[in-house]
Amino acid sequence: MKSQLSGVPFALVIVLEHPAASSHPRVLCAAARACKAWRQAVRQCSACNIDIEIDLHSSLLQLGSFTDWLQQHAGLVRSISTHASYLPHGTDVIQGLQKEVHYRTAVWLLRQALQLAALPPANEGPAALAVTAAGLQTPQQQQQQQGLRLASFSSRLDEPGAIGVLAVLPAASHSLTHLDLSMPQCSNADYMDAAALAAALARLSNLQHLELDKGEGKPMKGSCIAAIKQLTRLTYLLLESEDWLSPEADLRQLLAQPPPLRHLVLKGHYGRCSIYPT
Repeated sequence: MKSQLSGVPFALVIVLEHPAASSHPRVLCAAARACKAWRQAVRQCSACNIDIEIDLHSSLLQLGSFTDWLQQHAGLVRSISTHASYLPHGTDVIQGLQKEVHYRTAVWLLRQALQLAALPPANEGPAALAVTAAGLQTPQQQQQQQGLRLASFSSRLDEPGAIGVLAVLPAASHSLTHLDLSMPQCSNADYMDAAALAAALARLSNLQHLELDKGEGKPMKGSCIAAIKQLTRLTYLLLESEDWLSPEADLRQLLAQPPPLRHLVLKGHYGRCSIYPT
């Protein structure tokens, strides 16, 4: 049996729906190169199984290619995690650019990739809507229209980079349930501005699992506890650093949080404390 629109055997489509076949871009690319039928099956695939890991110290050309790829296949991506791989001590230049310039450019490319992937298709005019209503879209158009369906996002970015990336995630807020945000470095300011982070978090209304680590060194100005309290589906919250809960009234607010919050973990200089609000 073949699918009505593309003539692709349903067996190939079913195979690609399995996580073992559709959880890595390389597998899908290899399948697309095999033959025309496999290539069409990849374009028709709607499984959201791919977990992407991005090294911000990798080639900017690769990161630019990822931006193009994500626009075409955003609906296939389940999670994205970012990190910056270890560099030997004293490394000041990456691929001909100052390390700081390379990092800022990489973060900008990541934000651009997420922002473009979250945008609706550019051809949403009357003719395109008529094609959609008639069910005459190509498989690739259908795949693009699914948009970004991230369930999980984790990153190790400095404060301005992290907040900038979070600001383009709300388009996927209905699917995003897991956020792990580690900010090992703060900006050049004398403090970390919690208000900007709070504004970004407030948009992610479906979060169920949240981990926040602001790093060491600079104090926090303000609080984002009020924004966290608005996340009414949150069941797990981990706060690393005592600065998240200052003043003490912030802790009382969280402990008074009604269900579904079931697990609150506080980590700091004095160890780890797990609290189970009732």
